[in-house]
Amino acid sequence: METTNIEVWNQHYLKPESKQSYPDECLVRLIRSLPGPDNALTSNHEASDPASSQESSQDPQASQASLSGPTSETSNDSYSNSAGPVYSKAKSGYALDFGCGSGRHIPLLLESGYQTTGCDSSINAVEHCKKTYSANFAVSRDHSIPSSGAKDGLYDVIVCWGVLHYMPPTQARRLLAVLSESLKPGGYLLGTFRKDSDTHFKYSAVSGSSIQLASEKQLQSLLSDQFSIYEYGFMERTVLGKLNQVIAHWFFRARKSVEATDRNI
Repeated sequence: METTNIEVWNQHYLKPESKQSYPDECLVRLIRSLPGPDNALTSNHEASDPASSQESSQDPQASQASLSGPTSETSNDSYSNSAGPVYSKAKSGYALDFGCGSGRHIPLLLESGYQTTGCDSSINAVEHCKKTYSANFAVSRDHSIPSSGAKDGLYDVIVCWGVLHYMPPTQARRLLAVLSESLKPGGYLLGTFRKDSDTHFKYSAVSGSSIQLASEKQLQSLLSDQFSIYEYGFMERTVLGKLNQVIAHWFFRARKSVEATDRNI
């Protein structure tokens, strides 16, 4: 990440408004779509995706989420009428929140059953997380990734939420390569990229940071460099009372191949 961006984010994480407490709904649904202990990550079975176009966002101003990609298929949302905590389905393994920020996704990963590590380029963000959550945290310098704690040091799941669009495409491609290398075979990368229909960023609290907006074709190009199996969707919503300010993100789920034959799935 560029030095100017790091300075912007270090200042941002000193502000009260940066201390978000609730996980992103799209990530909650993606986490719930992953195989649990009875369906290992190394299985060729693809779980149905509750973030599919079958169900719109709970945000009344949000667009209907949609998924597409090389392995996309239509399926019913088996979680739409489920009761209890939204992330009560226990998983197992190791998870990394890369670019964890103030840590709003850490409880989601912990309560989903993962041994969780968070890292961020902002020292202030990491210090806040260490004081707030019972997980492992580290400062990431030049895309460095801490070990998972597993014997191989790799992760079953990596979350990269709201990170990739804050760096030039060459750095984003490099980071995706590093994240892929840090995944176990069959592991999943869950992430976002700012969509080219976004008009809100210049009004945001971190508008001083550089940003890259991606078309669908550009998103596909970024993901296909490292992953042959991926799906993606998008979320769009407006700011209350400001219909000209559209917040738009791509969100995606990419799976690392288990073996060479996976490339043909």
